[in-house]
Amino acid sequence: MKNLSLHQAYLSFCDFAAVHTNRRVWFSPSRRSKATHLRPLVFLLISLLLVLTNGALAQSGNVVISTPTTWSSGVYNLTSLTVSATLTLQGATTINAANVTVEGGGSISADGQGYPGANCNTPPNNPAGGGPGGGPFNCNNNGNGGSYGGLGTGPNTSSVATYGSSLAPTDLGSGGSGGYQVYPAGNPTGGNGGGAIRLIVTGTLTNNGIVSANGGNGTAYYLGGVAGSGSGGSVYVTTGTLAGSGVFQANGGTTTVPGNPPTTALAGGGGRVAIYFRMPAATRVSPPRPQPEEPTPAG
Repeated sequence: MKNLSLHQAYLSFCDFAAVHTNRRVWFSPSRRSKATHLRPLVFLLISLLLVLTNGALAQSGNVVISTPTTWSSGVYNLTSLTVSATLTLQGATTINAANVTVEGGGSISADGQGYPGANCNTPPNNPAGGGPGGGPFNCNNNGNGGSYGGLGTGPNTSSVATYGSSLAPTDLGSGGSGGYQVYPAGNPTGGNGGGAIRLIVTGTLTNNGIVSANGGNGTAYYLGGVAGSGSGGSVYVTTGTLAGSGVFQANGGTTTVPGNPPTTALAGGGGRVAIYFRMPAATRVSPPRPQPEEPTPAG
């Protein structure tokens, strides 16, 4: 198996198989209704519906994403989802569907949608990156990458621990910390952590594109401060059948330092990816049974 660097996603290998809204209800009537006494009842019924569906938007149709689209964090109940453009998922988002298809050139992305990166000009003074594994503050020097499944890089990341579950990852990635101020350019800002994608597919998940929760890149200035990048987030998938040749990833971001040639530094730690599906019976291989040892001839 290929070794993964710290800023790449940790993968889980488990039982079946593992592989490498905020909802707003708008009322905008053009005419005033005389039955104003019904409005409290309407809002009560809507509130009750949201509670019963756990905040999910109950959709029974087939959803097709053919232009860049952003969904707020929350739970989405769909019949099917087909993605041929970029579907951006903010924060932690769950999609329940019978079938999900990510076409070639399409993507489901939570890149940079996790805990925020820090800037040394942002109160309070010397802030660390956001999240449990946020890059430690170091505004008198270069920043630090955020950590999650793996440790970020930087002069102070040894003081940070990884967190979350590798078998059922649902946490957001942590942000990187800012670097020291450079006049007149300003303060480099740490990258955001990756978001958290949860896909629950009862039928077939076909991925010929990209499903990702990568960390955001930090910023840097020539001959000046360097900020840490955000850690990768979470991609957690359970599906009946897995198909396609696409990519699942939750890599940490990387800060590019201007120069000739440019260099990279202060990467965020890797996130966590766990994908479960049922293998066809014909492809399952039973482990070999131990054979009794042959008796040693008397000498």
